Amino acid sequence: RDKDIEHVRNGVATISVSNQGSVPSYHSVQGDHVISFWKRNSYFPATLGPFDKQSRLCHIYFDDGDEADIEYSRIAKDVVPAADEIGVGSRVLFAQGQWQGQPRWHEGVVEHVIYDAEGRPLYSGRHLHWGNLVHNSFRGACETFSDLPIDGLRVFSNIFAALG
Repeated sequence: RDKDIEHVRNGVATISVSNQGSVPSYHSVQGDHVISFWKRNSYFPATLGPFDKQSRLCHIYFDDGDEADIEYSRIAKDVVPAADEIGVGSRVLFAQGQWQGQPRWHEGVVEHVIYDAEGRPLYSGRHLHWGNLVHNSFRGACETFSDLPIDGLRVFSNIFAALG
């Protein structure tokens, strides 16, 4: 697919995708690298396969070779979000720990935002499913995340853009 940056407004790039009109840059399409739900409230790097609008499931090709059909609402495009897309109360993915050498991502909520000396935001928050993590004793596990720069977060893909 041909993609061209159309314009940037409020820090969010809008791209024009042939036959799909303009969509936010975090909208995921087939072939994009994503962070996808797997099991036990963990998310892992993958490539987005075909999306079925009726079932709202997409086929996921995980980087480790596994495949699964996952709800579109449980994937995030693997791009650094714009600062105005994340604030207190935002549902995000954050990396914490590893599995077989790959980052292990988790669903969380931002509870605090502070700014470093250069004015860059740093985000802190907590797991949304800490009590439901079967393996919350994995190496590097912690109920919270603290002072993460924006490149350590991802935002979920927009199901409405996918259905449009």
